[in-house]
Amino acid sequence: MTTTTRCSFLAFAVAASALLSGTASAGLIEIGFTGLNISYDGSAISTTGGIDPLTSVSITNDSVAVAGSPFGSDIDITLSIPGVTGIATTGGTVGTVGSGSLLLGLPGADGLSLLLDPASITFVNVASTVQFAFGGTVAAISSQSLPGGIVIGDPVSVTFATSVVPGTLTEIGGTVTGFRATGTGEIEAQMVPEPATAVLLAVGVAAVGLRRRRR
Repeated sequence: MTTTTRCSFLAFAVAASALLSGTASAGLIEIGFTGLNISYDGSAISTTGGIDPLTSVSITNDSVAVAGSPFGSDIDITLSIPGVTGIATTGGTVGTVGSGSLLLGLPGADGLSLLLDPASITFVNVASTVQFAFGGTVAAISSQSLPGGIVIGDPVSVTFATSVVPGTLTEIGGTVTGFRATGTGEIEAQMVPEPATAVLLAVGVAAVGLRRRRR
């Protein structure tokens, strides 16, 4: 192997290593939303009115906002969580039965559709503070089209924290039968890294070209 060939091969190896390290790492995607409005009817949780217009949606990749974020218009959420029963008025945690769904609408044709695993529901009723929280994982990503070409993959988690609207809480015999609540939520996932094959091919072609020019 000539000196020129060795130099070209070294340049290829270094460039490939640098590019592969960048493409192999998956960034943390955080999708936060405000203006969430939910209702509980004694057996299921859903967004109030079906499709709930949100106040804002922010999307970050490793804490760096994607282009256009935060979004403040043409954004909404549709949430359905069945099998939520036995919430004590004094507070506590119950598990949901069955799968739920979440559809996040973003500007233009963008959006995210998720199928939710059974999850934990926490109800807090202390003094004048009445709060409702949800935390769970995603069973499947039904469809996705996110800004900036972002593609998310497992694991995906969904959380939201809300405060019960005063005067909307109803109960029978110490069990909650209904309420309305408002608050915020977050979807957290890993970004799917781009395949490294095309990168290696591009770097390889560049290295060959460099070697030929130096002959």
